[in-house]
Amino acid sequence: MKVLFDSNVIIDALSERDDANKYSSILFLEAVDSRIIQGYLLSKQITDIYYVLRKYKLDEEIRKDFVNLLLKTFKVIDTKPDDLLKSLFISGTDYEDDIIMYAALNSKVDCIVTNDIKDFKNSKVKVLTPEELVNKLDLV
Repeated sequence: MKVLFDSNVIIDALSERDDANKYSSILFLEAVDSRIIQGYLLSKQITDIYYVLRKYKLDEEIRKDFVNLLLKTFKVIDTKPDDLLKSLFISGTDYEDDIIMYAALNSKVDCIVTNDIKDFKNSKVKVLTPEELVNKLDLV
């Protein structure tokens, strides 16, 4: 199963924001790492995640190690100028999420996993929460 991850799922796997991190961690640490699913990220998400990790006061070496882990664990999808342009005309609520939806459609992934389902209500690709995907994969 090919799954495009929203950045919030990766960040939740590292944080203690709420119960969402439990299911995000299961997906990241069990499902992707053990190749039960093939995880995908956009190249832009890698830089966004690196930046957000600064807010958690992680030093530069830890952030670099984490990005290295992401690059070894996930397949990275390049975002082309045409993707960015076409995403402007998807009837979503958030441009970044629209780019994820368009990339998911072009990359022929099976689903997008996110903690913000409402931002993907017009997606032509199936969208699941981490909890829904963990349950679908019977990982709990």
